Amino acid sequence: MMGVLTQPDEARGPGGQLAGPSAERQAATNAPTPPVANTTRWWVPWPFQRPFKPLPGGLMIHVIAGYVSVAGQLVVTISMWNRASSTAAQWQTALLVLVKLAAAYGTMLAPEAYWRRRNIFAPMIRFGFHLLPVVREQGVGAGLVLETAARPGVRGAIQDLARLLGGMRQLGAMVGGLALLLPPAVTLCTQSILLLLVSNTETYCKRPLLEDPLTQQRLSGLATGLEYATLPVLVLQPLVSVESPRAAALLLGEASASSVCRVTLSFIQVAVVVLLPTLVAVYFWEGPQAEQEEAAERAALRAAASSQPTAAAAAGAAAGTPAARGWWQGWRGAWYRLMDSADQVAAAANRALYCALHSPKLVDSRTLAVPWLLATLWWLCKCSEGLH
Repeated sequence: MMGVLTQPDEARGPGGQLAGPSAERQAATNAPTPPVANTTRWWVPWPFQRPFKPLPGGLMIHVIAGYVSVAGQLVVTISMWNRASSTAAQWQTALLVLVKLAAAYGTMLAPEAYWRRRNIFAPMIRFGFHLLPVVREQGVGAGLVLETAARPGVRGAIQDLARLLGGMRQLGAMVGGLALLLPPAVTLCTQSILLLLVSNTETYCKRPLLEDPLTQQRLSGLATGLEYATLPVLVLQPLVSVESPRAAALLLGEASASSVCRVTLSFIQVAVVVLLPTLVAVYFWEGPQAEQEEAAERAALRAAASSQPTAAAAAGAAAGTPAARGWWQGWRGAWYRLMDSADQVAAAANRALYCALHSPKLVDSRTLAVPWLLATLWWLCKCSEGLH
């Protein structure tokens, strides 16, 4: 009878486990695979880096938004090149294209590092764009769309609104706030600072598009409509007076064209640039769960950073002075404490905005918050122009 083939006894250890070459092969199979080192140069951007790493969905949106901004600025530069007032104005718009392209390229060199601190890097990059003088000047780039007359009809009104938002640089600030979807508190602060950087209402009201009688008629009708729409909300607030002669002039459409232009543009700017992106950020924010995930991610990163000794500490230990860890450790600890404080303040602001505008337990507040915010915003804009 043919015997059954069995493994030799010497191939097994005392505990019955495999020994010899079989055990070595099994250990090699179960051993963790070491991470593959980055074999590309530092200047090679994603997605050409090897090994290839897919980006998270949120980071991909940031990447697309960056390159869309570059493409949009390139289109504006090419289309307005021959209409620029001077050669310097032409090259200023071209410089803005290069600045945006450099920011998008720099982000792709280290996408993971950007994503970990996107709440800092994304606002800083956007501030850098809007600090350039070309963004606030008229007769340059997108501001040239305000140099034409108004167009009649409903289609013309829609086109004039798009030209108005683009010429005042509000369209890019609004789209950036909507596309990046940063936490509510970061969005509110970022959009408010951007509004201060691009707002120039006094100059905008002197452009041909806004001095056109048709545009002034439209703005007057919008102001009257806002006055009637916000009256039921404002009359319930004890500190607001709705019976002043100046408010009545605005209600009846008898206010001066310059005052109506300034107050209406101020309302449009704040509502479009600040209020709308903030409300969208609150709506899409995942609440406390997102806050806990971000806190855990920050703690893991800081633990990994603290476990790696710096070059100064390693040199001190080699020299026999392990206590002398260098000034870098103190600065890094101070930086982490500062970031912890900033994260706590931002988390508290996020929770406040979330509870006020998106909490399931406060349905009535969600229903009344937006009309109250718009009415209060309209009243504050009137106060700034002395029309309250």
